[in-house]
Order: sequence, then structure tokens, then C-alpha cells
Amino acid sequence: MGRFVRDARDRRIVALAIPALGTLAVEPLYVLVDTAIVGHLGTTPLAGLALAASVLLLVTAGCNFLAYATTQRFAHHRGAGRPADAASARPASGVVPRWPTMAVSTST
Repeated sequence: MGRFVRDARDRRIVALAIPALGTLAVEPLYVLVDTAIVGHLGTTPLAGLALAASVLLLVTAGCNFLAYATTQRFAHHRGAGRPADAASARPASGVVPRWPTMAVSTST
């Protein structure tokens, strides 16, 4: 790791990246532990958990996508010295309004 951490800025980036990586790893581990516990209850509860876990992971992935899009736009404007534009950074336009349409179209 010493090869990647050269100065104070690199240490700050690593200090932010390690907890972020842990946060991304927690959700699948949570589902794995739930599956192991509910698996002892039978096939019907396990089927319900599989459906719920799939929905939970889909929603989490969608929220992460929006967060990543916003972070990139914010960092771009902030790095260019435009704090007013950074404050108004939003996810890619049209992503949120399309979600309900996709949910309805896939459920029918």
C-alpha cells in the first residue's frame, strides 16, 4: 500500500476509500447472512427472502448509481473552481422520472 500512498492527499483519498469500500460490501454480506439463517426455516421463507433480497439489492444499486453520478458532477465543478455549479449538481437528468416507468413496464 505504500506504493499508492505518496503524500497527504493520497492518505486522505485512501482514508475515504476504505470506509466506502466497506459500505459497499456490507449489503451483500447482510443478504448472505440472512440467507444462511432463513435457510434453516424451510423453502417457503427462503423463497420470500430471495424475492425481498433481490428487490433490496436492486434498490441499493440504483441509489448507488445516483450517488456516483452526483459525486462526479460535484467533483468536476468543485475542481474547476465553480462552487455555485457544484452546489447545484444533480444526478443525470431524466433518470429518476424513468424509474417508475421501468418498474411498471417490467411488472406487466
